[in-house]
Amino acid sequence: IAGNATVATKQRTGTDKAANLQWDVFDPQVATPGRTAGGRITSAIAAVVDSRVAELKAEFTDPQNGLVPEHTVTLVTSFAVISSAGPKSDPSAGFVSIRIQYSFNNPPWADEGPQYIDVLVYDLKTGNRISISDLFTSTTTALQRLDKAAGANPSIAQWSSPQYTTTTGHEPKPENFAMWAPTRSGLETTVGGLQLGSEVSGTPAFTVPWSQLSDLFKPNSYLAWYADALSSSRSEEHTSELQSLTNL
Repeated sequence: IAGNATVATKQRTGTDKAANLQWDVFDPQVATPGRTAGGRITSAIAAVVDSRVAELKAEFTDPQNGLVPEHTVTLVTSFAVISSAGPKSDPSAGFVSIRIQYSFNNPPWADEGPQYIDVLVYDLKTGNRISISDLFTSTTTALQRLDKAAGANPSIAQWSSPQYTTTTGHEPKPENFAMWAPTRSGLETTVGGLQLGSEVSGTPAFTVPWSQLSDLFKPNSYLAWYADALSSSRSEEHTSELQSLTNL
């Protein structure tokens, strides 16, 4: 990927008998030669996954939620590299976006695909997580455009009803667009199910074309790097490299 970084996979498992829960986790291992950023990213992603496991433990052992599951529930995670790019002027710089998927390997959820996901984007030089607020010259204007696009998208709008929640769930606030990632088609944003309403199923997402956002890119920053990679003569080769990583 960008920044002379590499991504590998490490499996780890665990069991909590009190919650009748076990987990089979496939963590991304990011390496950045000569820099500590990769280790920071790897640890940060593992902490996010661990927090999801902790939430399930608490849910399964909370008397207010009912009884502990009768049979052991297995949580399985997988990940995919969505995109990565960096500036031509600095081969050690760049970003990587990663999708973490969480599924249950038990009926009735086993055939329903991912129950929820996390989308995480990190700076490959510093190891810091990148937020939507780091991308644009005017975050307010960008969020307003994302809000409008979300409201016009059928997979989002179908849940934006007072019968599910008192808000749309995609008001122009940074926390409502935390799960974003650059893609060839545009800026893809995944909306958390509970963000839209408790009755939402799946992991609804929408994409805003680059043509609707490019005037707001911060110069020489993450989205500008990605746009340059797409338009360069090396974009096809780079994209093929990314696609080969999606099944790690």
